[in-house]
Amino acid sequence: MSWSKLIKCSWIAVLFVVHGCSLDKEDNGVMPESDHLINVDDFLEIYNNQNTIIIDFRSEEDYLKGHVPGALNIYRNDVTVKKGAIKGLISPQDALEKLFGSLGIDAINQIIVYDGRGACESARFWWTLNFYGFKNVKVVNGDFDLWSSKGYPMDTIVVKREPVNFIFPKGVNNKYIATKEDVKRAINDPAILLVDTRSIEEYAGEFLKKGAFRRGRIPTSIHVDWANSLEYEKGKEFKSVTDLLYDFERKGITKDKEIIFYCQSGTRSAHSVFVLAELLGYKNVKNYDGSWVEWSHDLTLEVEID
Repeated sequence: MSWSKLIKCSWIAVLFVVHGCSLDKEDNGVMPESDHLINVDDFLEIYNNQNTIIIDFRSEEDYLKGHVPGALNIYRNDVTVKKGAIKGLISPQDALEKLFGSLGIDAINQIIVYDGRGACESARFWWTLNFYGFKNVKVVNGDFDLWSSKGYPMDTIVVKREPVNFIFPKGVNNKYIATKEDVKRAINDPAILLVDTRSIEEYAGEFLKKGAFRRGRIPTSIHVDWANSLEYEKGKEFKSVTDLLYDFERKGITKDKEIIFYCQSGTRSAHSVFVLAELLGYKNVKNYDGSWVEWSHDLTLEVEID
């Protein structure tokens, strides 16, 4: 084990001992709130507002089977790089402006986005818009299955809007993004936590998803499955604030640390960034956009495997 990893593991162990008594998992029922989160019942009240753009962030096949009335369909491949060895990176600004304009999305509109995966895909969309300075977006707490299970309106009409000229605000927002160089520095810095949000099988090197070149994980990273933030059997809504804080703090992921999340290609990790930044008030969290796909293709970089 490297000295840097030993230091990180020791620090986490000490933190847990010191603070363990305060991490009482008794749920006080306080549900997460954010200007960028909306529950399905409140969504029902405003989904047909003419100034609101609804994005169905699922596959076209799922969209055609039924969606929230008025929703436009965008999916991951529409907003990420599709060419080259490192696929899944955030699309260039001009490509996204062209896409949004062609769909009739105006920069003055409020955007509400839902998906079919417990807000995982939606959080990546929020993260993308945030990077390009667009802040007027809300993520639906839960997903389309929760909406449909409540008997709320559905439609199969493919929505078309008149094209417009969409322009992002000037300048990018680097607050929530990490690069490969940032991650390389973090490995040797005990003040920075690297967190792998993939499945435990991916983390351990037992499973390799398509797109990655090698099995394993980034050295010194700890594991927290992104889906652990959800009430997966209860509509895939976010857990209470108490439970979320308990789950992260017991792993040593506290508000005084800088935290870099990664996964396969920056989607699951964007969900974890959303949880910490928007729901729990963490100030220094980032998503490694290239994630394991980029890291695994660079043979000059070390990996760990169980």
